[in-house]
Amino acid sequence: MKIFSKTILIKTKKPFDFVLIDEKINQVIAESKVNNGFVLLRSPHNTATIICNEDDPTVLADFKKNLKRLFPDELPWEHSYEGVNNARAHQVISLLGQTHWVGIENGKLKLGRWQSLFLIEFFQGRERRIEVIIVGE
Repeated sequence: MKIFSKTILIKTKKPFDFVLIDEKINQVIAESKVNNGFVLLRSPHNTATIICNEDDPTVLADFKKNLKRLFPDELPWEHSYEGVNNARAHQVISLLGQTHWVGIENGKLKLGRWQSLFLIEFFQGRERRIEVIIVGE
């Protein structure tokens, strides 16, 4: 069994920026030379995370709209000194988590037909890291 790790950098632009990362993760898998196993992805941030969902603008728009419905701007946020986006981001990440794993088959991500991986920014545009750990053979 082989274990390979690498940190990749992703630039985000604004709150609720969904950055497609499938290709970058497949590049790291190719670099690892693991054909079958799994990849663990971790966002070491309290205001950005990784999800798996359909790469459809309407799905992503609904996701954003419903998160804002759960955590509206108008709430009396205690953690407000960095703005509503930061306060909301901490709450959203607590629900969504900071890790995601996907199988690897024949040297590529083993995603469902309509699945893609995204890094989502919830605070403000900046450079983000994704820790990639690959286990397999």
